[in-house]
Amino acid sequence: MKILNELLDSITVGEPQVFETVQVFPLFSTRSESAATLLQLDEALENGLAEITEVSDAGNVPHLTVINKSPRDIIIYDGQQLIGAKQNRIVNITVVVAANSTLPIPVSCVEQGRWRYTSPGFASSDDFSYPSLRRSTHSDVTRSKERGSSDSDQSKVWRNISEKMGRMDVFSDTGAMSAIYESQAPDPEVLNLAFNVAENQIGYMAFIKGGFAGSDLFTSAAVCRGKMEKLLRGYYLDSRDHGVTFDKVEIGEILREVRAAEHREFDTVGKGRERRFDAPRVQGSWKEVDGFIPHVTILPKG
Repeated sequence: MKILNELLDSITVGEPQVFETVQVFPLFSTRSESAATLLQLDEALENGLAEITEVSDAGNVPHLTVINKSPRDIIIYDGQQLIGAKQNRIVNITVVVAANSTLPIPVSCVEQGRWRYTSPGFASSDDFSYPSLRRSTHSDVTRSKERGSSDSDQSKVWRNISEKMGRMDVFSDTGAMSAIYESQAPDPEVLNLAFNVAENQIGYMAFIKGGFAGSDLFTSAAVCRGKMEKLLRGYYLDSRDHGVTFDKVEIGEILREVRAAEHREFDTVGKGRERRFDAPRVQGSWKEVDGFIPHVTILPKG
């Protein structure tokens, strides 16, 4: 817990950036922690240093296989969407895959109506799971952790996507979450103009219609910049959905709840240590690897 408190102590909150009903506060750090040893999944896939496949030809919905061909560890973030193979998935927890290793990872299906190959393996998509789905999945994974697994409630994930499609008048013959983004997400240039990642920004806190919708802390501005566009598309998506609401919680209270919560360590997948917390109005998790924290997630309850 000391290492997390030191990180939180270093955080300052910048002036908010606003686009329609989405308000994003940049988070800065006085620390110069480096994650240069960790390879981002997108970079690894683009350079042929990693493959993600079904666990077998038959496949297994809640698990995929990551093959790391690199001499560096690869980090994959919770909520990251992977597209291809037999059906699209999202990653259930933040995972660090050791150098030159093969690892099964826990995932959830976000394309209920397809179970056939469209490609041999997976690519990283332009999207994370939208925050209201991420909120629900995180709490379900925490309950599974108490039973020794990292599974989500798969039927709830499918129901969440189906109901969102109905509210937003989106059709997909395979029930793919990606279809909602294709139909509803704004042009990336619009979001890039509204939300600029500043020097030394390592994270953000996002609010939709005044309600706290989520936060991520990374290790550097470079990593933060590489993830923000994908994450912001999800916040915009939820902001357009009249069926999604988030409770109002002040930033100071969010940070106080994170500090005061019990942080429980669970068996993790891959390298490092995984801790999760559950406070009255927020929940979250963080990963510690080789003495530093590459990722912190803070999400609303509900």
